[in-house]
Amino acid sequence: GTQQSSLAALREASDTSYFKDDKGLWVKLVASNTGAAAGPARGPAAPTGLQVSKHIQVSSAR
Repeated sequence: GTQQSSLAALREASDTSYFKDDKGLWVKLVASNTGAAAGPARGPAAPTGLQVSKHIQVSSAR
């Protein structure tokens, strides 16, 4: 992914990116595909994109 300079820049990013500071690492994962086609008895088409954000606290044991 692409390193971003701030959390605001990470929120605005349109591709997989990350932001790291002394408090943690934030990652934005962007995955796109064409999705599954709808068909008889299959219901609506699957979503064509996914965006996930997760904050993970990292600490070192002393």
